[in-house]
Amino acid sequence: MTIGKLYPGGTNLLSYIVMFGNQNTLQAVLPMINWQDENLYYSRGYSLILAHAAGRVAGVLRGGSDEKSEDAVSAFALFLNKLLEEKITVSDEQLWNIVTNDFYINNGRDKGNVFNREAIKTICDSSVGAQFLTYVNHLDKNYTNERIKLSVAEITKVCGG
Repeated sequence: MTIGKLYPGGTNLLSYIVMFGNQNTLQAVLPMINWQDENLYYSRGYSLILAHAAGRVAGVLRGGSDEKSEDAVSAFALFLNKLLEEKITVSDEQLWNIVTNDFYINNGRDKGNVFNREAIKTICDSSVGAQFLTYVNHLDKNYTNERIKLSVAEITKVCGG
């Protein structure tokens, strides 16, 4: 069975599996995904699957999930690397949005900002890591927004750039 176009409701089922499936389920479903199905992307370079997997990390970081952080990060890494293996474009912009929205939480002045460094490292260690770091360094030179500066500094530190 292929999940995607040929299976009615397949993308809804897949979204649910990506958001809540355990490692065994994710591994079993991975070969069934039709990675070329346009329903899996909201525009070129923007993967719904990757967004849902990043949402798992966000849920853990914000305390809204009982899942272990390493399990959520592992699911994100699994889908990121599979997309890249399938030669699907993963945009730097989507990765930036994932890091700054899903892998980051602002706890206020008293508690400080928190990044999920392990999740950021999965991007750094992927085949698009160097390209992403170049993109991030370009942002640092062109923006003065404190949140952007903070995010760039954290990504650069985690990625060793």
